[in-house]
Amino acid sequence: MEKILTKNSITLIKQKLQNISDALKTNRVFLLNNGALENYLPEYTGNKFRVSEELKRKTVESEIDIMQNLTEEELANRYTDLYVLSNEFPAIKQIDYRLQIQSYVSDIVYKIQKGISSKSIISIDSIAGYLGNEWNSILKIIEIDSLDIKNEENYICNLKVLDKWDIGEINVSFNENTNPTKMNLN
Repeated sequence: MEKILTKNSITLIKQKLQNISDALKTNRVFLLNNGALENYLPEYTGNKFRVSEELKRKTVESEIDIMQNLTEEELANRYTDLYVLSNEFPAIKQIDYRLQIQSYVSDIVYKIQKGISSKSIISIDSIAGYLGNEWNSILKIIEIDSLDIKNEENYICNLKVLDKWDIGEINVSFNENTNPTKMNLN
C-alpha cells in the first residue's frame, strides 16, 4: 500500500500552515492551536469538541475568580500559550468602566425598588431571596450597607460599588423617589 502523506509532505503542510498563521498574526488575528478557548482554561473538564454552554459559563466564571488572585508569574504559568498570546494584543487606552457600572447599578436599584414596592423585599436579608441566583453575581461588585424601610413608599438604601476597576469605591444612596435611569455615579 502506498503512503498518501510522506514525511516531506507533512513538513510542507506544517510550514504552509505556519506561514498562514504568521500572516494572520501581522493583522492581529490569532489562531488557537488547541481549538476553543475553553481548552486553554485549566478548570474546563468537558469534551474538547462539544462544549456545553452551561459548562463554558461556569468555567469562565470560575477562571475569572481565580485570575483575580494571581500574580503575573502565576498567570503566565497557569495559562501558558494563552498568556503569551494575550501579550501580543495591541495596547489599548485605559477603559473607564463607569458607564457600564452605572447601567448595572441602575438595573439593580430598579429591581430592589420593585421588590420593596411589592413587599417582596422587607430587609437586607430578603434581597437575596428576591433576586435569586443573580444575587451571587451582584455580591462580587456591590455591598448593601444599609436598608431602612418604613413602608413601601418610604425607604432609603445605601450601597457600595467595590473598587474592582481602579476607579475607587462608589457610594450610592437611593429611595422611593430615585429614578434609576437618571442616576449619575460621578
